[in-house]
Amino acid sequence: MSDSGHYQVICASTSNDALRVLAEQNIDVMLLDYHLPSGGAVEVARRADEIGIPMAWMTGDHAVGFDSHRVLLKPFHIDRMSETLAEVRSSARLVTKPPRLASSR
Repeated sequence: MSDSGHYQVICASTSNDALRVLAEQNIDVMLLDYHLPSGGAVEVARRADEIGIPMAWMTGDHAVGFDSHRVLLKPFHIDRMSETLAEVRSSARLVTKPPRLASSR
């Protein structure tokens, strides 16, 4: 985050890209899509946890159960995203445990 309170965004469209970014960049907080197009979101989350990067999940799948994890359900407002990332970053709570799928009952 810059001194002005704004984030510099680094995008990764695959899990391999995300792992590379984690290895090469200084990341303050991460927002990770549970359904990353290439798969592998859980592996990216585990790596973020190993190196101490606080994170939140986002998903458009309202059937995914996230327990008490920080999660943004798509679509979401940019202000909600900013609030969630600021909260996650300030609390330094690592949210990397993979979400459990909701029961189909």
